[in-house]
Amino acid sequence: MVDKLFEVLCTLDEVEARALGGSRAGEHFDQASDYDVYLYCRGPIPEEIRRTILSRYCSVMEIGNHFWEYEDNCRLNNGVDIDLLYRDLAAFTADVAEVVERFQPRNAYTTCMWHNLLTCKVVYDRDGRLAQAKERFSVPYPRQLKKNILARGNLLLLNLPPELAVHSRLYPGHGLRALLLENAAHVV
Repeated sequence: MVDKLFEVLCTLDEVEARALGGSRAGEHFDQASDYDVYLYCRGPIPEEIRRTILSRYCSVMEIGNHFWEYEDNCRLNNGVDIDLLYRDLAAFTADVAEVVERFQPRNAYTTCMWHNLLTCKVVYDRDGRLAQAKERFSVPYPRQLKKNILARGNLLLLNLPPELAVHSRLYPGHGLRALLLENAAHVV
C-alpha cells in the first residue's frame, strides 16, 4: 500500500526526489515504525491534489502543517503513521551550504538538516540532484563551524536578560557562562 502511494507521489511533475529518514532509512525498524518521507519538489504541490492522493491511502490526515517544516502528517490505512515533508531542493541545498561550506551557525539546530541529508535513504532521484547534494556535503565536520557555533552560543547566552539566566550558587549571574565554558569541549 505505501509503495503505491510513493509511486503515485513520484509521478507528480513537482516531485524531483524522495528520501526516507528516521528508522526507515536504516535497518532498525519494524512494521509499526512510522515513515519520515522527504519530498524534494520544484514547486508547491497544491493541497487539494495532496489531499486527493492521500485520502486513498490514509485514514487520518493533517494537511499543510508548518510546525517544523511544511508537511502533511497522516495515518496510513494500516495504522502506521507517515509524515510527508515538502522541501525545495535548491533552497535546502543552499541552506546546508551556508552551514557546511560557509560555517554559518543558527540559533538552534545548526547541523540538523545536514545530518538529515547525510543519513536519509534516497529512493527516487529523477535527475540525480539529491545524490549530488549528499556527495557534496559528505565531508568531515568543519573546525570553523564548531568555533562559530560556540561563539554564537556565547553571545546568545551572555546577552540573555537576568530573568532568563541560570544562576549558579557559587557564581550568581554567571551560571550560563560557566556551563558553556565547562561543556565547550563536548561540542562536536
